[in-house]
Amino acid sequence: TVQGVAQVIGASSFFHSNIIQTTAIATKMFKVILLSPIMIIVSKLFNTNNQDVQVNSKTNKPWFILFFLITVVINSLIDIPSNFILFFSDLSTFLLCTVMICVSLQTDFIKLKELGLKTIVLGLFIISSVIIINLSFVFLLELFFN
Repeated sequence: TVQGVAQVIGASSFFHSNIIQTTAIATKMFKVILLSPIMIIVSKLFNTNNQDVQVNSKTNKPWFILFFLITVVINSLIDIPSNFILFFSDLSTFLLCTVMICVSLQTDFIKLKELGLKTIVLGLFIISSVIIINLSFVFLLELFFN
């Protein structure tokens, strides 16, 4: 499974098809949008203490969902110039790369070394397996769509 929106963007870009990429991103964003309400509903259904689940109003809200929906509405109602879209597309790619670099820079190699060789080898095996399986699916889908 592709975990994050950034990974969906990367995985769907292999197909060189705007339809596939747009569908993949929209599907992932739809799943993300439904995550909060589903979590609240499930926590209310399976609350073992029979207490009402209190939603803390000070918790961080997923503002990106609101901005995503606003962008969808604006894009649906207004004909946006292509140079404007291209600028923000390039900006989002740059910001996405910047975020991925920042996440990588937070890796603590001392803690990684403390895990031991078996854990590192297991992690590398799992990552390699996921990469091989995903690339196999990409190859098969590429054959199917071409």
